[in-house]
Amino acid sequence: VCRRELCQVLTRGTLVDMDMVTDFRAAYLFAIKEVDDNPHTPRFGICAVDAATGNFHIGEFADDAHRTRLETLLVQYRPVEILVERRASSAATRRTLRACCG
Repeated sequence: VCRRELCQVLTRGTLVDMDMVTDFRAAYLFAIKEVDDNPHTPRFGICAVDAATGNFHIGEFADDAHRTRLETLLVQYRPVEILVERRASSAATRRTLRACCG
């Protein structure tokens, strides 16, 4: 009998084994927390991690109703994975994420 079990989860945002990395550009994993207490000026907490290089960025900012700063950040970093809290992001933020990241 051979017992099988999950031993690791590999995604583009969590690869650290350089033998498995085929693209040597930064592969950022983003975690985004939105605080939408005012629909005209939402606030975001962002954590960006490139697991392969150990680069780590964290920040917080207020944005406009069009999510201009969030869009700029997504276009500049081009994250390969994004984590958002389920049912906690606004429709405008979900539209921005889909438009910038597919």
